[in-house]
Amino acid sequence: MGFLDESKKSNEEAKQSYEEMKGVYEALRQDVNRLTAAVDKVAAPSFKRTIESRDRDLLEDVTRQMRDISEELERSTAGLNIVNRENNRLVYIVFAVFVVVGLFCFYNMYQMRQEVKATNEKYDLITSILSGDSHYWFNGENYTIGRESPTGEYFQKVYNDYQEKKQQQQQQKQN
Repeated sequence: MGFLDESKKSNEEAKQSYEEMKGVYEALRQDVNRLTAAVDKVAAPSFKRTIESRDRDLLEDVTRQMRDISEELERSTAGLNIVNRENNRLVYIVFAVFVVVGLFCFYNMYQMRQEVKATNEKYDLITSILSGDSHYWFNGENYTIGRESPTGEYFQKVYNDYQEKKQQQQQQKQN
């Protein structure tokens, strides 16, 4: 991800420039202090007030410039932080999309397995009926598989008993 590397590089550059500006500011402040001390020693008391006012103006100007530089650096680093937050948000969104797609794929695989299983059972039923397999028997409504019995004789016997009981009940109702 190139944009992450670029944002890290620009963030590091901003930090370096901030450190350089901080060093320049400290050097300027030391120079101003040395100049003030030198002027105090050399200047006559009558010129001291005019020199102090010039020093004060110069110091105010330097501090204003340093404040402007530090504000500009803070704005640039704040912009970099926003870029980093947006990049993290993008990574989270991509991760969430992958998770949702993965879950959708697993759900579809489960549904496909269920469909294949049902289709296989129907295919086995139809082929067994057509081949005359005795494991299947017709119970009056549809064909049923007899998995526990090697033949469908047990189920046929149960069905015949049911039919007899049903006929007996109908005869009792008629009488």
